[in-house]
Amino acid sequence: MEFDQKAIRERVDIIQQNLMRLEEIRQAPWGDFQADYLKIEASKHLLQTAIEAMIDICAHFVARLRLKIPKDSAELIRALERAGLLPEEHADKYVNEERIECSLRGLADTAASSIR
Repeated sequence: MEFDQKAIRERVDIIQQNLMRLEEIRQAPWGDFQADYLKIEASKHLLQTAIEAMIDICAHFVARLRLKIPKDSAELIRALERAGLLPEEHADKYVNEERIECSLRGLADTAASSIR
């Protein structure tokens, strides 16, 4: 069982880069942020792609460790928790983040379908 270090590193880099950019955006006063739709949309995209990178890493670990194939992204995280690779408090946090990403994706899909 070998992990693809390059693929993992690429995903970790995405997460780190996105978190740095989100921190940059967070420095703006709240009123300025709310008034700037580009910052809002950029923040949603950065958050979504960071969470997707985290899910990719989890999927890679689950596959390489030959754990039970989960039915959804939240179960990927729980599978790693059950395998002892994630503490419960981290798994809870990551599952919550995954739900946020699903909500963002759902909002984007709803907005796109209403435009058509």
